[in-house]
Amino acid sequence: MTKSEDLIELISVIGTDMGKSKKWAYTGYLSFRTQFAKDYDKDYDTIMVSEFMSPGYLTISPSLRYTPVDWFYLLLSPVTAKMTFVLNQELANQGSFGVQAAQYDTIDGERVMVEEGKNTLVYLGPFMEAYMKKDIAKNLNFESRLNVLYTFLNREDPSGEKLNWYDMDVSWQNFLNYKFAKFFSISFFLHLAYYPGQPMIKFETQPDGIVTKDAAVNKKLQIRETLGIGLTYSFPATK
Repeated sequence: MTKSEDLIELISVIGTDMGKSKKWAYTGYLSFRTQFAKDYDKDYDTIMVSEFMSPGYLTISPSLRYTPVDWFYLLLSPVTAKMTFVLNQELANQGSFGVQAAQYDTIDGERVMVEEGKNTLVYLGPFMEAYMKKDIAKNLNFESRLNVLYTFLNREDPSGEKLNWYDMDVSWQNFLNYKFAKFFSISFFLHLAYYPGQPMIKFETQPDGIVTKDAAVNKKLQIRETLGIGLTYSFPATK
């Protein structure tokens, strides 16, 4: 079974003004993202490729936030930690989502695991987020979030080859929401992502019928689009 969408995401930004300046603030940024249900490969629907907390992403960032207008801010951090969790050991052993894969050795002619795959991967480096949310026409709202993270740690792909100096994690999410009735809205979501340190798991069917799995570097732009109709309701403000 192939899912269309499954996302659990929490983003929290807390700050305090820098002295007399109302546009600059000291900020603490935290984001957490994972999924709820299991997902399976589109070609081999019996092989699970992800589930809850496999992967899970936690980003913690002390930063400065610049807010020139009420519908836009720019967040800058010299040092940010992004942690990837793969708690499913089978996926971790494969090296899924960039964690170190299991280590094997040949003992008495048999391939034996000598060390299990790691369950975490840590990125550490400068981070930027640009965010806007604005009404661009009556009942039409546009929201955009651009994240860029450069890591000084773990700059290797699963084969051990160093990433290029310019390789960094880039995520650009765009939402277009149109409210066409009191309780109904239509939304369009476009997500562009580039994760050079996060490999894809490739599956190949061997002549003997056995399906093999291997973590391969994915230095390609990933694109996801979603169109949906939903219900909207605003709770009245309490006095």
